[in-house]
Amino acid sequence: MPSMGQIPAHAQSRKEVSILLGVKYELLLGKMEATGIKEGMPVDYGITPEDLAQSIKNFLLQPLTKLCPGFPWDLSGSEVRESGIWQDILKNRRLDIPYFEGRFLKAKSGKAAGTFAFAPPAKPVEFVLIIERDQWMDSERFMEEPGYIPQAIQKHQTIQATLHATMPTGLENAVPKPPTLKRKMPPSPLSESRLHQAPVSYKEVSESQESVTSVVCPKNQEITPSSRTSETNSEQPLSTRTNSVCSMSKFQENGDQEPVGFQPLDPTEVTRGILLGGRSTILELKQKIDSIQIDPVTCFLIKTIPFSDLCSGDDTRSEIISKQGYLGRLTHDNNKDFIARGGFKTAHCASLVWNSTPPSSKCLGHDSSLTPGPFSVALKRLYNEKKDPRTGSMLLKRFAYADESAGVLTEATVLGYADSLLRFAYSFIQDFLRKKDDSAVLPFSIPNLRFVQGCIAYSAGTGRAKQGTASYSAAYLLEELIAKESTFIKYIHNADAIPLPTKDEPGHEFAVFLCFVQHIQFVQSHGQVYISDFQGAGDLLTDPQVMTHP
Repeated sequence: MPSMGQIPAHAQSRKEVSILLGVKYELLLGKMEATGIKEGMPVDYGITPEDLAQSIKNFLLQPLTKLCPGFPWDLSGSEVRESGIWQDILKNRRLDIPYFEGRFLKAKSGKAAGTFAFAPPAKPVEFVLIIERDQWMDSERFMEEPGYIPQAIQKHQTIQATLHATMPTGLENAVPKPPTLKRKMPPSPLSESRLHQAPVSYKEVSESQESVTSVVCPKNQEITPSSRTSETNSEQPLSTRTNSVCSMSKFQENGDQEPVGFQPLDPTEVTRGILLGGRSTILELKQKIDSIQIDPVTCFLIKTIPFSDLCSGDDTRSEIISKQGYLGRLTHDNNKDFIARGGFKTAHCASLVWNSTPPSSKCLGHDSSLTPGPFSVALKRLYNEKKDPRTGSMLLKRFAYADESAGVLTEATVLGYADSLLRFAYSFIQDFLRKKDDSAVLPFSIPNLRFVQGCIAYSAGTGRAKQGTASYSAAYLLEELIAKESTFIKYIHNADAIPLPTKDEPGHEFAVFLCFVQHIQFVQSHGQVYISDFQGAGDLLTDPQVMTHP
């Protein structure tokens, strides 16, 4: 774009958004306390979320340093939230899309009707930097206690000491030294009584302690007023006084447990203990418990059906979803047990225990005859994304039960069809090998793969059930859990019938074999159906797609 007059082209088209910045620090139970820091700055309209967060942290570092001179602030783990929606600007959004995209646009009129132009907001957009609770407490102690070394410096010194201890002789100066903290702090005042107090020798103190702790009460003897030390004893020198104090052996004789050894605490630890209650306060514990969801469920298994039975037209032979329901209890933690998020499903690790007789000894990859009780499964649930008109971020939304149950039923049917088609291909291979000369040697090995076992789980709702029907609130797809130690590989994409892993990558041989399986399915179904989107780990496959024509 050419320049107009003496204004550079990039300056003419620059679009900026004014933002107002504040700082808060964490208190107990998720509460925040605001500081007096308020700063303003302009940012480019096309700035990405990561660049915006870093710019805000860099800008606020100066006022934070002014607030607590000499303290080594570390803002790498601090969150930046937009005040209007109170959302972390790096969460639930694509980081490659400008943060303000779709916002502050004004529709044009006249010949340009239907288009939009950037219109700066009337008020600055407010953002808040949140300092972690431990770091803020450390900064307060740094200001209150002369000579205190912050945790960040202590860690740095520990690392440096370790490096120096393990470093060859002569290279000690190669490691940079930790920064020196410079600040002017007045010395702690001493009271007059302390200044003029006569010094007490260590020998006197140790002798006085021996005289106190060496007296042991006779067993079962009661202490009477006459046996107590008279008041005149208090006027005697400390080294010659004795008290009726029971030793530790007295408590042990009475069967009491020995007390835990005393451990001194620094002020920060005491403050943390008072504020946090040992990090297990009632409300924090309530939040943890509330995140755990326990559902009474009715499970309907995905059956293993030969592909010839599916094509028979006989409803009794082509039933993929079992009509027999089994009662169970499903437990999962939405905050901790997350596995992965796909294009339209989320996966969590859950625990299932049967309340009724198990469908079989081996179900969903678990042998109840060997290890009865709860076992782990993969819980999958459908979602869709909706764009927040105010922020432009994508929000995860759950479907209403009617839509969710229909979608889960479709997913379960696809899994059942894929299992049937894979067995169909293996049966073709086995039939071919039976007819072939036994002396022939195959040029490759045939992997033994299978799809995970699964079922539909309907969560019992609290609403009143209609006559002759059951009331449910959610529908889940439960699958056999793939071990976390296994490497998850996508073998074939649903848009191409070629292996995704290259020859030098893990899973290439499996991918080539699965392409061969696709060929068998396509040819033997007369060009009407084959499996795509092969993916999994080890000998287990999951999340397939079934391509059909018509």
